[in-house]
Amino acid sequence: MNDLLPTLRRQQTMDNKTDGRCFECGQLWEDTNHVLRCPCETRSTTRTEALKTFRQHLCKQHTPDVMATLIYDSMLSWLDRTRIAPPTWQPPLEPIMTQLTTAFDSQRKIGWDQFFRGRIAKDWKHAIWTYYQEWQPGNSCTPDQWMCTTIDAAWKLAMTLWRQCNAALHGKNSALTLEAQCKEAVTKATTVYNDTIGNILPSDSLIIHRAHIADILTWTKQHLDAYLATAEVICEWNTEPG
Repeated sequence: MNDLLPTLRRQQTMDNKTDGRCFECGQLWEDTNHVLRCPCETRSTTRTEALKTFRQHLCKQHTPDVMATLIYDSMLSWLDRTRIAPPTWQPPLEPIMTQLTTAFDSQRKIGWDQFFRGRIAKDWKHAIWTYYQEWQPGNSCTPDQWMCTTIDAAWKLAMTLWRQCNAALHGKNSALTLEAQCKEAVTKATTVYNDTIGNILPSDSLIIHRAHIADILTWTKQHLDAYLATAEVICEWNTEPG
């Protein structure tokens, strides 16, 4: 919601060594919007399925087709970087059509990119209320419930694309891969810690052994990697030539 996803562009702002371009299509920049819009084949396939799921959600919530189509087409236009056309109605106009025009204008002011972050214009609620009042799909269908579940569906759509991005970058089992890498770093740190006791200069030992091994093993993977890199340099420095 707040553009705090660790995209490559965001990582670049914290570390200039990071390439902020999209790793899949090479475009500038891989920010949150690009994660949603990336034209690469795998993202496009995932996006098509995610949009299909979102449209099914609208159907399950008894959203009138005219409203569901307006929302879906507007989302699709934003993703495709094409003009988001305002609704045009043929007379006679029904009350819901006027409300949908108002809702569309309100969403345009907020931004359709914000729709994917769950920031849905409140005027959509008035339109769905009008429809529910007339057709009465059931007590479980209320305007508040429609708003909440649609926000949740928009979040799911966005996070589906984010997870696909991570899977492509880190592997399908990215979470398991990271866990394995952490365990490997812990094992290597333990070995280095024990092997260097008494085998390096006392001055270097202060650097390698200044923290107890039990504390070292609680560090993050990045911290452990830095520790191991330092240990590697010290071990090389203490090795006699030949």
